[in-house]
Amino acid sequence: MRRLLLYIVCYAFTTNCEAQNRTNIWMLGYNFTSTYPDLGFQFTNDTLEMFTFQRPMGFFLTDAGICDTLGNLLFYTNGITIENANHDTLFDSEGFNPGWATDYYDNGVLGLGMYGGAIIIPRPNYPLQYYLFHESAEIFLMPFGSDVNPLDLRYSLVDMSLDNGLGGIVSGKKKVVIINDTLQYGRIAACKHANGRDWWMIVHQYFNDRYYKLLITPDSIYGPFEQEIGFKVSYYDDVGNAIFSPDGSKYVLMENRDSIDIFDFDRCTGELSNEVFIHVPDMEVTTGCTISESGRFLYVGTYAHIFQYDLWSNDVPNSGMIIAEYQDTVSGLDRWFAGMQRGSDNRIYVSTWSGIHWMHYIKYPDSLGVACDVVQSGLDLPSYNASTVPNFPNYDLGSLQGSPCDTLTTSQSSLINDNFEIRLSPNPASSTINIEYKTDQVLQMKLVDITGKQRMQIKLYPYFRNRLAHVEDLPEGIYLAVFILNNKTIMMTKISIVR
Repeated sequence: MRRLLLYIVCYAFTTNCEAQNRTNIWMLGYNFTSTYPDLGFQFTNDTLEMFTFQRPMGFFLTDAGICDTLGNLLFYTNGITIENANHDTLFDSEGFNPGWATDYYDNGVLGLGMYGGAIIIPRPNYPLQYYLFHESAEIFLMPFGSDVNPLDLRYSLVDMSLDNGLGGIVSGKKKVVIINDTLQYGRIAACKHANGRDWWMIVHQYFNDRYYKLLITPDSIYGPFEQEIGFKVSYYDDVGNAIFSPDGSKYVLMENRDSIDIFDFDRCTGELSNEVFIHVPDMEVTTGCTISESGRFLYVGTYAHIFQYDLWSNDVPNSGMIIAEYQDTVSGLDRWFAGMQRGSDNRIYVSTWSGIHWMHYIKYPDSLGVACDVVQSGLDLPSYNASTVPNFPNYDLGSLQGSPCDTLTTSQSSLINDNFEIRLSPNPASSTINIEYKTDQVLQMKLVDITGKQRMQIKLYPYFRNRLAHVEDLPEGIYLAVFILNNKTIMMTKISIVR
């Protein structure tokens, strides 16, 4: 039997202080057999500096990396290999992402060709550990012929205390299958939970309208939780990405062809809602998208155009306008628009489809229309890059103040006394939950399922010290126990019900 002790004030620091500088360094590049050196970006005091060096790794689409809170590089991956801060193979990481696609691109001495094929999430409450979620792909048959897609989502757990501080994969925690199903190609996206500590992660099922969601907490990874919403993605899905808005309130899924779904995202429950569908009016393939710092403007790239959509508009689809048209007649198709990512200087960097030493950028992403100033081929790179920009979440996102889930990083000292505590046991529970508490005011406890539906509400009176909650009629699953004082949520925790 495990007992859970909840203390109302459990942190002396904020999430934002913990997260800054995580994306200071971008690892970029192309074919490592090239005579050209490898490429990197470093953002220092919101100023971009570019550098070159040599390493045994190439990049093509898949790109994920992370820094420590001081902005020092920890490790990074191209989906095929993982390298540490010394640009050597991360300890015990060989073969971490097996699959047909891995072998195919590795033979071509590039990185994995999958936008959003990997992402790195700090393990909550474990400052030296990081989850690397990743996909490869396999060939399989469909009625219309063969296709290539991921057959699972895996993770590998990296511990920076290994290999004398250079990091390595924890024994028994390499290439762990967490979702076993055929998935859309890449498009792994993540967002901070409303408590400012945990994480939500979303991927999409192949050729269907089903989303899979994971909840990443200090003690475990819960899920996958399923939700069917939005359009049915097509089988032709090899290019395109998925993103969250900087504040986590919006989720965007891009199809390879011309379709984009925009949803409201509930950071407490992980639910998607209020679909807005956009048909991009362009004959070209959609290649990448991102959102401005304020969360107002969605930028969508095709090979030949960049569109801007106003997410604050009452009619988002009809707010779209072309703010850039490909104009380079000298380089041919080399400088087609490709992947997009926002830098810490708040410019949006737009990669080119082919391996060249130029990159486009959007100078003022929070300005309406052409005032955003798309500077084509405006960044003269010291080496070559092909299509690649890193995939990362907003590590700086804090708790959602005023939400039912904001209590992990919000002091409630004005509402409670120093001796306030709650104990729940057992966890998991099967028939009853024993609630032990100490308070001088009436508390309410609500039990909420993972969809956000309230399943139980009971009062905890100050003249008692414990109460039993009967849960034998509730379905198995993960629930949130929400404690409310004077109409304000003061604490939440998970509890499992099993039979």
